[in-house]
Amino acid sequence: KAPEIPVLKEHPALAAKRALIQKIRVQREAAARIESAFVDTARTIHNVEKNLLTNPSETVEQASKLVGQIAESFLTSPDLALHVMGDKIGGEELYFHSLNVTMLALMVARDIKLPQEAMQALGMGALFHDVGRREIPNKILMKQEPLTQAEQNFYALHCQYGAEIVKALGFVPAAQAIVQQHHELFDGSGYPQKLKCDAIHPLARIVAIANYYDELCNPSNLADAQTPHEALATMFAKLRGKFDPKLLQVFIRCLGV
Repeated sequence: KAPEIPVLKEHPALAAKRALIQKIRVQREAAARIESAFVDTARTIHNVEKNLLTNPSETVEQASKLVGQIAESFLTSPDLALHVMGDKIGGEELYFHSLNVTMLALMVARDIKLPQEAMQALGMGALFHDVGRREIPNKILMKQEPLTQAEQNFYALHCQYGAEIVKALGFVPAAQAIVQQHHELFDGSGYPQKLKCDAIHPLARIVAIANYYDELCNPSNLADAQTPHEALATMFAKLRGKFDPKLLQVFIRCLGV
């Protein structure tokens, strides 16, 4: 009878290497997919911002769908989403900031198992938290040196302007509260109303953390940018009293530190 041909077994180290290469390829593909979704989403946010007042009802509906997509597409692999966020694609435009803050807020929401309705309100509030900035002159928004007290007071009005815009657009009260209160801090040192602790809407407390973190990582003056690790260390070690302690802990856990 015909001689048996011995089956060559692949060396375990080689098999492991092959599996690793395959895993890296899958991860790269996923990262590329998330990266293009990220840029597309930022572009959509830009259009939403642009058409918000000329074509409000359609734009709000588009934004609402977008929140669902962000929750679905990015949060399936949060580590990749965080990686993409750190990649300063397209610079410091406002809509990248809005997207970062929305993604971070929704990560926290998912971790604490917020109900769907609250998650949607959170997403809409986070997406439009800075909408009132359109009423602030560019020379204040673009200024690299510290703002004077008068400029700071004027800038703080963007919270109020934003709250009025989203109220007129029919946003739910929780989303309105986020836009109004996203600069309020837990110890009362925030603005515009210097609210403290439980006086700040729970969803606004989530967005306040995400917003503060993203501003540390992506400030208008890039020379001051902190790495994600430095930003979390700053918030936890030096500024801990400014944030809801339970939510800050969840936030740090979500970012995998």
